Amino acid sequence: MRASIVSEAAALAARYPAVTACRVTIEAMPSGEAEAHVEVLLPQHQIILNEIAGDAETARRNALAAAAARLAELAQRDPRILRN
Repeated sequence: MRASIVSEAAALAARYPAVTACRVTIEAMPSGEAEAHVEVLLPQHQIILNEIAGDAETARRNALAAAAARLAELAQRDPRILRN
C-alpha cells in the first residue's frame, strides 16, 4: 500500500506542479474503521482532508480523490497551481 500512496501523491503533484508536499497517513480507529488524513501544501494554499471508511485502502482512496477534487476546484479560482 505504501507504494500506491506514494504514486498517487506523485500523480497529484504532477497534475498540479505548485504542490510542494502531499502527506498521507492512515490511522486505525477503535471502531475498527480506518481514517485517512491527507495534507496537500502549496505556496499559498493548504488542503487538509480526513476520510473514514471500513478499511484503510478505501479511506486512502476516498481521501486522495477528495483532495484531487478540491485541487481541481482551487485551480478554477487560482490557475497558478497548474504551474511551478
